[in-house]
Amino acid sequence: VLATHGGRFGGWGFYLLDSKPVFTWNLLDMARVKFAAPDALPPGKHKVVFEFTPNATGAPVGRGGIGKLSVNGRVVAEQKMAQTVPFYLQWSDPFDVGVDTGSSVAPADYKVPFAFTGKFDNVTFKLGASTMQAPPAPKTAGTAN
Repeated sequence: VLATHGGRFGGWGFYLLDSKPVFTWNLLDMARVKFAAPDALPPGKHKVVFEFTPNATGAPVGRGGIGKLSVNGRVVAEQKMAQTVPFYLQWSDPFDVGVDTGSSVAPADYKVPFAFTGKFDNVTFKLGASTMQAPPAPKTAGTAN
């Protein structure tokens, strides 16, 4: 596991399976959306990125979008997601880097613990703009003349 948040009942996992980068969204154990590179990474240094761009319109939570998995700057897997998890991920499974210490996001792919045995130079998360909007300002009663 490179990084994971959540587990069997919902969340996401970013991992190598047979040396192939994989990003899996577990949608509350009802469906899993998998982005998988077709080729194994050869030995050496690589930049592996998963990017999710939410749809411009829709519900503020659970909004669908487009996911892209890239290796060394080249998109290797891309697909639309109709939705994401419409609320916070459960707190029973942790956020992990380098090993999954909770339950597996993708039990068909790996069993825990599932440690990454390579070397990280860094792990970066870039958060995009929020799909949540501030509530409207309360209306104030006008004064009568």
